[in-house]
Formats: sequence, structure tokens, C-alpha cells
Amino acid sequence: MLLIYKSVLLLVATTLSEGKGKVNVNIIEISNTQRNIMRNMIGRYNSSSLNASKHIQSKLVSVENTVTLHRQHKMDQIQKLIEDTATEIEAIDHQETSTQTPDIKTSPVVTTPTKSKEPIVSTRAPSTSQIMTSPTITRPVARFQNPIYFRSCQEIYKEGFDISGMYIIDADLEGELEPFFVYCSMSYEQGVTLVLVGEELEMPLTVNGDNRPGSYVYEPTYEPTFQQMTALVNISNSCQQYIQYNCQGSKLLAYNQRYRKHRGWLVSRDDEVLINWGGAPINSKSCECGVTDSCITTGTKCNCDGPSSVDADQTDAGYITDTSVLPIKRVYLGDAAGSKQAFLTLGGLECAGRNN
Repeated sequence: MLLIYKSVLLLVATTLSEGKGKVNVNIIEISNTQRNIMRNMIGRYNSSSLNASKHIQSKLVSVENTVTLHRQHKMDQIQKLIEDTATEIEAIDHQETSTQTPDIKTSPVVTTPTKSKEPIVSTRAPSTSQIMTSPTITRPVARFQNPIYFRSCQEIYKEGFDISGMYIIDADLEGELEPFFVYCSMSYEQGVTLVLVGEELEMPLTVNGDNRPGSYVYEPTYEPTFQQMTALVNISNSCQQYIQYNCQGSKLLAYNQRYRKHRGWLVSRDDEVLINWGGAPINSKSCECGVTDSCITTGTKCNCDGPSSVDADQTDAGYITDTSVLPIKRVYLGDAAGSKQAFLTLGGLECAGRNN
């Protein structure tokens, strides 16, 4: 810049000394000189900027290429590791398949519940037998191409599997019936087989309907078929099913003169009509308290059939133990209209022991 100023001053001094006639020519020359100097400076700046930009771009391309090559190398390594692992697993599976010989005494089919589905637990009222006690998750076992089934939870328990949970049994083994899921309660030194009722988690159920006998019908949902459950009952030493009726002003089994029917009854697995309730003999037209002469109202056969049931909540409950009628297929109830209230609870089919 100092050079420019000196040049300009020199030209001005020269112009003044030569006279006014040459002023215009000298101004043009000064302008041209200034333009040339500015062009050179701008040109050098542009050149430097262009070179710097090219250098930066070159570096970016180099870095990008290096990253791409590194990524590809890592991907190749991961892919090779995956392929090698798959080959090793396939070799191990092939070796196990060719050499494995399952022990039929230690291979019951067991299902391991996941986090989204916990073992199903009965919510019926507690019983004196306390069959459903603190269930825990079943242990995982080896899986075989031809799984070995046991006929009941007691057989599974005798083979050393003492953890309560969901199992698969085959009540007739190699017969025509398919294996099915049950809950095994491994307690009291035995395995109790429990066939769950699908609605058991919703118990007790509100009894709706009018005052006509049998106007309310409940048909429980069982996972197995009645043929499968019958096979289980036939091989078991004992079976039972819990049933309970809570009432306020609602009659349970009392005879209705107008309709000439009992207000409630049960239906067996073979469609036999049963006029009795839990804890009483088949077709005794009684509840458990009627058999033991312990009903709240003297002379009645069910707590819910006495006059005291109008003023306070009453309960009739117990186990049906006659294996010839189990499991219960349907429940018919009536007399639950208006201000009357009634609730039904039906537990699952519980079987224990072995019928020799």
C-alpha cells in the first residue's frame, strides 16, 4: 500500500510541474495504474483462496475415503464373525442330534412362562386342602424331537420335578386323545393336577336373570375337552371341584311351587341334572350345611334357602367330589331379580393320586 501512495504522489507532483494541459492524461494513467495494482492484489487473493479451497476439499475427500474403507473393513469382519458363529452352531446342533439319547424319566414337557404371561393362579376361596400354594416358575428342560409325556402331575412329581407351574400331560398316553395343558401344584409330597377354568380370574361372577328357576346359565370354559378331562379323572385316585354361592335374598336350591322346579341345579359332564351343591351327595337336594345340620336357619338345607338370607349375606360353598359327574359342565341358577343379589364362584378340576 505504501508503494501505491508513493506512486500516486509522484504522479501528482509530475502532473503539477508539467502544466495544466497534461492533467487529464496523468489522471487516466493514475487510474489505470490503480486498477492494475488492484487486479494483481485481487488475483493473488483469489488464487490463494482457490488453492486453499482445493486443499480443504482434497482433505475432506481423503478423510471420507479413509472412513469408508474403515467402515467396510469392520463390516467385513463382523460378517465373517457371524458366518463363523453360524457354522459352529450348525456343527454343534448336528453333533447333538447324532449323539443325543433322551432319558424318558427326566423329560416331561414343561412350558416356561414369559414376562408378559405369568403362571395362572386360582382365585377361588381358600380351601382346607390348600392345593394352590405359592406357585413358582417351572424350570426349563431339554427339548426333544419326540417329547415324553406323563399322564398326570403326580407322575411328573415322582420323577423329581417338584416346582409348581404349567405342564403338558397326556392322560391316555398313546391313545387317541391329544396332550393338554394343566397346572401342577407340587406340594404336600404329591403332584396335584389342576385343569383351570378360563374365567377363574374373573370370579366371582354376578348372577343375572329373573326369578324363574334356571334363568341364569353359566357354562365354564375349560382348555381341554371333556374327553381329555374324563381320562384324567379315570386315572386319578380322587378329584374335586370347588363351588360357592354368595347370596342376599336369593334362593339357591329351594323348590319353586309356581314353576314346579328347583331354583338351581348343576349339569354333569354327561349332561346329567344334579340337584345338590358343593359338599353334599349327588342329588341330595342339599348343600353341605344341610348334610352336617349346620345351616344358619334350622330345618333348611342351604344357608341361601333360609329366611335369614334376606337380611344378611349368606354363603354356601364346598367341594363336589363324586368323580362320576366331574367336571361340572353347566350351572343353572334363578331367583336373582330386583334387589336380590347373588355371586357364583366355580374352581377348576383338581385331581390327585393314581387309580390302580
